[in-house]
Amino acid sequence: MIVEPDTGLGDNPLQTANALAVMPAAASDSARLERDILAWEIAAYRTLVLVVGAAVLMLIAIRGAIGTTLAAAEIALCTITIAHFALMRRGLEALGQRRDARYLEALRWGSVTLETTFTTIALLVTLRIKGPAWTASSPVVTIYMLGIVASSFRLRASLVIYATVLSIAQWLVFYHVALASHLGGLGLPTLGAWAAWERAFWMSMCGVMLAVSTHRLRELALAGTAQRRLRRHIIHELERLVSPDVASRVLSGSLTPGQSERRYVTVLFCDLRDFTALCERRRAEDAMAVLNAFYERACVIIRAHGGHVNKFLGDGLLALFGAPERHTHHADAAIGAARQLARAADELRREGGVWSDLQIGIGLDTGDVVVGAVGSPERLEYTAIGATVNRAARLQALSTTTGRSIVLSARCASEISDPEQLLPLGEARIKGVDVPIRIYTPR
Repeated sequence: MIVEPDTGLGDNPLQTANALAVMPAAASDSARLERDILAWEIAAYRTLVLVVGAAVLMLIAIRGAIGTTLAAAEIALCTITIAHFALMRRGLEALGQRRDARYLEALRWGSVTLETTFTTIALLVTLRIKGPAWTASSPVVTIYMLGIVASSFRLRASLVIYATVLSIAQWLVFYHVALASHLGGLGLPTLGAWAAWERAFWMSMCGVMLAVSTHRLRELALAGTAQRRLRRHIIHELERLVSPDVASRVLSGSLTPGQSERRYVTVLFCDLRDFTALCERRRAEDAMAVLNAFYERACVIIRAHGGHVNKFLGDGLLALFGAPERHTHHADAAIGAARQLARAADELRREGGVWSDLQIGIGLDTGDVVVGAVGSPERLEYTAIGATVNRAARLQALSTTTGRSIVLSARCASEISDPEQLLPLGEARIKGVDVPIRIYTPR
């Protein structure tokens, strides 16, 4: 199994990532970000309901200091605000389900307008009930700042700028039209007007910084969304070539040459018999179709039994049960997969045509192997090495002489939970082993 397949995008992983990052899926990244922002807005409105609810409790606690009339008026305004936040949350949820971007945008601009106006109304109520001197020093004006901050939840610099301009305009109009005319008669210093413009200045500074930050955060969020999509794409492509465990090691950079471990596994070696003759009789395209169709079924079967296709060897494949993921009953899983592979070959052969001569041989052996990455830092292959792998290949070759599709060793047979399902075939010699070994086949 090749860890760094030739994707046609270059050998450098960074070049590959850059090439994939400009895929047409960028539009879907923007749509996904908009869905995330909508979820953030809905969560923010839930939080704002709690914040204003806390403000109501505070007003109740200090009603003796500010006066019962003002406290009652402010509590009523807070109640209206809570209702507005609740309605906004419901509206966003409904429009989000309909995916109506135009009305969502209109709702956002309208909500910013209303939320800014609530502060102006609170100032007017304070002016009417407590008078100009109280209102001039009232902390209510700081709520404009909170409105500007709240507008940044949408990650839209334009909305932040709009909220800032609207807040400054409403504050200055309120001060010069409704408040300043009363302050002169109270003998307040002329610096009072400068204080109003000073507050407007700090509002503008807050708005500018938030607009810049919001614009940058949106860019970073979009880049993060693209990176997550790219990572999912890379993981998906890697898992088509290697197991999820190996894929995670590749992405983390922990798979290095020479890194290996010993595992007790069952090895399955499957080969398409007389494939060379098939290539001579059929077109190369037909032979490739046979391979792809059979491998497609084989991979599904092996994966379903908890195995891992380690590599394709032209007209054969090598699968491991017990590595890289551990498997408690790897021998049972391997023989179950072998039986299903034999049935899949029978089904394809009954279709006739290029499949009419399809025959497979499967060898199974159980034992210790060393699994890990071999190769160079530029190109790695995750593979299994050991006598067990070689014996599985030799047992597969015996399937031709025994007339059985599946042949397994005595060690593999000893690991099977139900030995009654096996039929002994006697002893046989295999290449590389000095003494004959006992072999079995499923009944």
